[in-house]
Amino acid sequence: MKTLSTTSLEAGRMKRKAKLANQSVQKKLYIIFTLMFIALSYASFLVLDNSAIDYLTKEDGVFENLTAIYFLFSSLIFLYLFFTAKKGNDFFIFKTKKNMFFLIIALIFLLGFGEEISWGQRIANFRTPAFMRSVNSQKETNLHNLEIFNRMDDSGSLKSGLGLIFTFDKIYALFIFGLYIFLPLSVKYLPSISRLIKKINIPIFDLAIGKFFVINYLLSKLIEMFRAHLTINAQHSLFEIKETNFALLFLISGLLMSDSIKKYK
Repeated sequence: MKTLSTTSLEAGRMKRKAKLANQSVQKKLYIIFTLMFIALSYASFLVLDNSAIDYLTKEDGVFENLTAIYFLFSSLIFLYLFFTAKKGNDFFIFKTKKNMFFLIIALIFLLGFGEEISWGQRIANFRTPAFMRSVNSQKETNLHNLEIFNRMDDSGSLKSGLGLIFTFDKIYALFIFGLYIFLPLSVKYLPSISRLIKKINIPIFDLAIGKFFVINYLLSKLIEMFRAHLTINAQHSLFEIKETNFALLFLISGLLMSDSIKKYK
């Protein structure tokens, strides 16, 4: 009996090691794919002529469709995590059976998908409601182009104060910074905050993903700096490429989280 017990424990350890090794290989493959995609996306901007890059980054073009697809699959992955992760949240005054943060993230990415396709407006070819047309800078059925979230006011001047802070770009940047940079760094370097995060059971993403967000942002800014006097179309193309890469990183973060889901059971 003792021999069987020892053999069983050894088999369990070997199985866990094999699983960890498999997760390590998958992580490396995800990182390699991400690096290649980001590099090729910016290379296409630098190498292709204006007409080709305009075609790839146009409304409902290749990059915009990829962004929508990445958002949709990111949402589905986090919805899957919500239903499969066994460990819930401890909010001190109440507890949950499921991790509500997975559901919130899934809904945010679903919102991103809907916004990217203007909630199917161009697919179904329906008109923008009158109340939305009056407050939407592009006269489309979406939230991110509402004038309240725009960096410019009605006169075309840059907003100031709270008006400049409360823009879609700033909210989006805060979401990325908080979830993919601040929280992972806090868990790693701030013990008191780390204990609180772990008690509440906030999902912590691999810091490598946060680094990729920073790299993607810096690459877009470097291209802006060294390719002076970009046309309006070129600026739009560069923005679309950056946004597609962000959406890909959301998807990769979900895949990595899915691989380590047992941490949340």
